[in-house]
Amino acid sequence: MNYVAGGRINPQKALAKARRLPAKVARRVAAAAEENAKSLARDIEIGAPIGATGELVRSPKAEEVRGSLGTAWRTTSGNAKAFYAHIVDGGTKAGRRIIRRGKRKGQSFNHPGTRAVGFHRARYALKRPEYRKRMRAAYRDGARDA
Repeated sequence: MNYVAGGRINPQKALAKARRLPAKVARRVAAAAEENAKSLARDIEIGAPIGATGELVRSPKAEEVRGSLGTAWRTTSGNAKAFYAHIVDGGTKAGRRIIRRGKRKGQSFNHPGTRAVGFHRARYALKRPEYRKRMRAAYRDGARDA
Protein backbone atom coordinates (compact mmCIF):
# COMPACT_ATOMS: atom_id res chain seq x y z
CA MET A 1 0.00 0.00 0.00
CA ASN A 2 1.38 3.37 -0.97
CA TYR A 3 0.88 6.47 1.09
CA VAL A 4 -0.36 9.49 -0.89
CA ALA A 5 -0.10 13.07 0.35
CA GLY A 6 -3.25 15.17 0.17
CA GLY A 7 -6.50 13.66 -1.03
CA ARG A 8 -7.13 10.89 -3.47
CA ILE A 9 -7.13 11.91 -7.13
CA ASN A 10 -10.21 10.88 -9.06
CA PRO A 11 -8.93 9.94 -12.56
CA GLN A 12 -12.33 10.53 -14.20
CA LYS A 13 -12.55 14.08 -12.85
CA ALA A 14 -8.91 14.77 -13.75
CA LEU A 15 -9.50 13.55 -17.31
CA ALA A 16 -12.70 15.59 -17.69
CA LYS A 17 -10.92 18.71 -16.46
CA ALA A 18 -7.93 18.07 -18.76
CA ARG A 19 -10.21 17.70 -21.79
CA ARG A 20 -11.84 21.07 -21.08
CA LEU A 21 -8.50 22.91 -21.03
CA PRO A 22 -7.14 24.58 -24.16
CA ALA A 23 -4.01 22.84 -25.49
CA LYS A 24 -1.54 25.58 -24.45
CA VAL A 25 -2.96 25.75 -20.93
CA ALA A 26 -2.95 21.95 -20.63
CA ARG A 27 0.75 21.80 -21.57
CA ARG A 28 1.70 24.36 -18.94
CA VAL A 29 -0.49 22.74 -16.28
CA ALA A 30 0.98 19.31 -17.07
CA ALA A 31 4.53 20.67 -16.75
CA ALA A 32 3.72 22.42 -13.45
CA ALA A 33 2.00 19.34 -12.02
CA GLU A 34 4.96 17.15 -12.97
CA GLU A 35 7.42 19.61 -11.45
CA ASN A 36 5.39 19.75 -8.21
CA ALA A 37 5.21 15.97 -7.92
CA LYS A 38 8.91 15.44 -8.59
CA SER A 39 9.85 18.23 -6.18
CA LEU A 40 7.74 16.64 -3.43
CA ALA A 41 9.28 13.21 -4.11
CA ARG A 42 12.77 14.72 -3.69
CA ASP A 43 11.74 16.44 -0.46
CA ILE A 44 10.24 13.23 0.92
CA GLU A 45 13.43 11.36 0.07
CA ILE A 46 15.45 13.94 2.01
CA GLY A 47 13.14 13.86 5.04
CA ALA A 48 12.48 10.12 5.24
CA PRO A 49 14.15 8.28 8.10
CA ILE A 50 16.86 5.88 6.97
CA GLY A 51 15.84 3.03 9.24
CA ALA A 52 17.42 -0.41 9.30
CA THR A 53 17.02 -1.22 5.60
CA GLY A 54 16.89 2.20 3.95
CA GLU A 55 13.87 1.13 1.89
CA LEU A 56 11.75 4.07 3.03
CA VAL A 57 14.28 6.55 1.60
CA ARG A 58 14.29 4.76 -1.75
CA SER A 59 10.49 4.41 -2.01
CA PRO A 60 9.17 7.93 -2.88
CA LYS A 61 8.17 8.32 -6.50
CA ALA A 62 6.19 10.72 -8.65
CA GLU A 63 3.87 9.20 -11.22
CA GLU A 64 1.31 10.42 -13.67
CA VAL A 65 -2.29 9.58 -12.86
CA ARG A 66 -3.29 7.14 -15.58
CA GLY A 67 -5.84 8.59 -17.97
CA SER A 68 -5.39 12.24 -16.97
CA LEU A 69 -3.62 13.37 -20.17
CA GLY A 70 -0.58 14.28 -18.07
CA THR A 71 -2.30 17.03 -16.08
CA ALA A 72 -2.53 15.09 -12.80
CA TRP A 73 0.43 13.62 -10.94
CA ARG A 74 0.70 11.91 -7.55
CA THR A 75 3.60 11.39 -5.20
CA THR A 76 3.69 8.19 -3.18
CA SER A 77 5.98 6.71 -0.59
CA GLY A 78 6.12 3.09 0.35
CA ASN A 79 6.32 -0.05 -1.75
CA ALA A 80 6.33 -3.81 -1.22
CA LYS A 81 9.47 -3.61 0.94
CA ALA A 82 8.56 -0.34 2.71
CA PHE A 83 4.89 -1.16 3.35
CA TYR A 84 5.03 0.66 6.69
CA ALA A 85 5.39 4.21 5.28
CA HIS A 86 2.00 5.37 6.54
CA ILE A 87 2.76 4.06 10.04
CA VAL A 88 6.09 5.89 10.25
CA ASP A 89 4.57 9.08 8.85
CA GLY A 90 1.50 9.22 11.09
CA GLY A 91 2.61 7.24 14.13
CA THR A 92 0.44 4.80 16.07
CA LYS A 93 -1.68 5.01 19.20
CA ALA A 94 -0.77 3.26 22.38
CA GLY A 95 -3.07 0.44 23.45
CA ARG A 96 -3.82 -3.23 23.67
CA ARG A 97 -2.81 -5.37 20.66
CA ILE A 98 -3.78 -8.96 19.88
CA ILE A 99 -1.36 -11.23 18.05
CA ARG A 100 -3.18 -12.59 15.01
CA ARG A 101 -0.79 -15.31 13.77
CA GLY A 102 2.15 -17.45 14.76
CA LYS A 103 2.81 -19.42 17.92
CA ARG A 104 1.46 -16.67 20.17
CA LYS A 105 -1.81 -16.21 18.23
CA GLY A 106 -4.60 -14.92 20.45
CA GLN A 107 -2.32 -13.48 23.13
CA SER A 108 -2.42 -9.75 23.81
CA PHE A 109 0.08 -7.17 24.96
CA ASN A 110 0.29 -3.45 25.68
CA HIS A 111 1.85 -1.50 22.82
CA PRO A 112 3.41 1.86 23.78
CA GLY A 113 2.62 3.47 20.41
CA THR A 114 5.05 5.19 18.08
CA ARG A 115 5.83 8.84 17.52
CA ALA A 116 4.96 10.30 14.12
CA VAL A 117 8.01 11.23 12.04
CA GLY A 118 6.04 13.31 9.53
CA PHE A 119 8.25 12.94 6.47
CA HIS A 120 5.47 12.85 3.84
CA ARG A 121 2.45 14.84 5.00
CA ALA A 122 4.58 17.43 6.78
CA ARG A 123 6.73 18.05 3.69
CA TYR A 124 3.60 18.45 1.58
CA ALA A 125 2.10 20.90 4.09
CA LEU A 126 5.29 22.98 4.12
CA LYS A 127 5.55 23.18 0.34
CA ARG A 128 1.84 23.44 -0.48
CA PRO A 129 1.83 27.25 -0.92
CA GLU A 130 4.71 26.95 -3.39
CA TYR A 131 2.91 24.21 -5.34
CA ARG A 132 -0.34 26.19 -5.45
CA LYS A 133 1.52 29.28 -6.65
CA ARG A 134 3.17 27.26 -9.44
CA MET A 135 -0.18 25.83 -10.57
CA ARG A 136 -1.91 29.23 -10.51
CA ALA A 137 0.92 30.67 -12.60
CA ALA A 138 0.61 27.80 -15.09
CA TYR A 139 -3.14 28.38 -15.53
CA ARG A 140 -2.67 32.16 -15.73
CA ASP A 141 0.27 32.11 -18.17
CA GLY A 142 -1.35 29.43 -20.31
CA ALA A 143 -4.56 31.46 -20.55
CA ARG A 144 -2.61 34.58 -21.55
CA ASP A 145 -0.80 32.69 -24.32
CA ALA A 146 -3.92 30.98 -25.66
